[in-house]
Order: sequence, then structure tokens, then C-alpha cells
Amino acid sequence: MPTKPKLTPLCHNPACMRIGSNADGEPLLKCSGCKNVFYCNRECQASAWKDHKKHCGPRPNAMSKKEEKAQLKESQSLLEFYKLHKDTIASCTLGAFCITLDRPTTRNLREMLVIQVVPNPASTRPETAFRVTDAKIMSLDSPETIEHFGQSQCEHFRKYLVEVAKMNERVGNIGGFMVVLETNSIKYYEPVSFKRPPVLLPSSNPDDIPLRLTWRQSLIRTLNSGRIDF
Repeated sequence: MPTKPKLTPLCHNPACMRIGSNADGEPLLKCSGCKNVFYCNRECQASAWKDHKKHCGPRPNAMSKKEEKAQLKESQSLLEFYKLHKDTIASCTLGAFCITLDRPTTRNLREMLVIQVVPNPASTRPETAFRVTDAKIMSLDSPETIEHFGQSQCEHFRKYLVEVAKMNERVGNIGGFMVVLETNSIKYYEPVSFKRPPVLLPSSNPDDIPLRLTWRQSLIRTLNSGRIDF
């Protein structure tokens, strides 16, 4: 059974992946087997057990308390950074995936937007706590993505995105996509859903290279400037 930790990073259940606390605002629970991963509750632990049991157990290279504390602080900062910029990220994701009313897409079932960031130690504001170094679409089928995230994690993403797509269809949204913010040490995952926009986007051509450059440049420029009124 999991036990309550002093530190609360990311829920290890790929279908959940909450940071800091569960849906009720309570601290995440540490796996009592390896003491290196966390869960919201028993349900999250059971859901992830089939994959986690292969790796569960004492780890010789487990993080020290100081390293855990530093990672927790970075995780909390990254979550706040995302919340402040989520409107910008959502708007740019529309451009990244070329979402329009006249062109249905299934790209959300096999691709995700990955935003790579590095901590900005000179910053004194949460909206500039990180600097974006790159943003790109990654396919769950590509060798690069599988190597980067691992085969098991990619399969979890795929199943999760199918459920997100079903949910969006039920409520009448235009779609939903996975957005990943990552530093060298942590990754934050968030599904982004869209309601039907009142007007079409400028282009519905998924091979429109200028449009792709526009969303990427806009995302990097806006997040690095600290603007949160996008």
C-alpha cells in the first residue's frame, strides 16, 4: 500500500499525471515498494501497476532528499508556468495541428505537441521562470518519440488520447490534444480540448509550412516574453 510522503511530485499513472495533489487537494501517495513514484490514490496505483511492477523495488540511484526537494520545487514552478500560459499554448496548438471546422483531423490520436523548456534562474516572476528552447509536433509512431518517452509510455498516451477524443466528441468539442512541457529532469503532461471556434483559422492545409512556422514562432516568442494576455 502507498504511504503519505513529505514531497508530492507527479502522479505516476499515465492516465492521470496530476502534480502536487489529487483531485481532492490531498497530497499524492508514495509507492511503498520503490519509494520513488507517487499516486493520487489506490485507483491510480492499481491502474499503473501492470507496467510499474516491472520496475518497482529499491533503487540504488534513488534521489536524495535534497534532490527530491529541488525537483518538487521545479515541478511546482513548471505547473504554475503552464497555468499562466495555457491560453497561449492552446491557441498555438490550434495552429500547430491546423484545426479548422472544414477539415476534420485524426492527428490528435497519434501526435502531440512537445514544448522543451529550461529553468530561467535570473527570473523573479513565475511567468518567466522557464525559457522555451523548442516546440515541435512528435508522432507516437516515430522512433524518435519512442526512444524519448519509451514504448510503454507512448502506448499509454495513445490509449489516453482515444479516451480524450471520445469525451470531446460527446460534449461537442472540436478536439483535444496532448501537450507536454519538459525540462531535463521533469515532464508535465496536459490534454488541451477545444470548443468550436466562431471563425475558421487562416489555413486548413496541414502541409502549410508558413502556418507551422507562425505557430511555433508565436509560441516561443510569447512565452519567453512573459506575456499572459495572449
